[in-house]
Amino acid sequence: MMLVQSRAVESILGGSDAGWKAQRRDGTIPGREVINRHLWHTGVGVILGLAAWLVSAHLFFWMLPIVIGLVLAMGTSALTAQRRAGRAAFRLGLFRTPEETAPPPVLRAARTA
Repeated sequence: MMLVQSRAVESILGGSDAGWKAQRRDGTIPGREVINRHLWHTGVGVILGLAAWLVSAHLFFWMLPIVIGLVLAMGTSALTAQRRAGRAAFRLGLFRTPEETAPPPVLRAARTA
């Protein structure tokens, strides 16, 4: 998100449209689009990881959570865009809001009505 937001700010400051588009909700994102959107994230992650390693192994391991997130951006985006993965996560109780796990009385009453 840091890189996406940085790119949006850069676009706005440069005088162009930031390109904020509606999310796709149909459960499909073509592989080419995933690559186009996230290849630079992966590249930044690899470069950042290599630079950290060259400075110090301690720095590399300290930065590993950030580097892993960047390097796995393509795969994470492709996986989480799949409807099947969303259903599986829901069945496992992942990514649910408090209203989904323990609905307040007003929400239960609205559903009943």
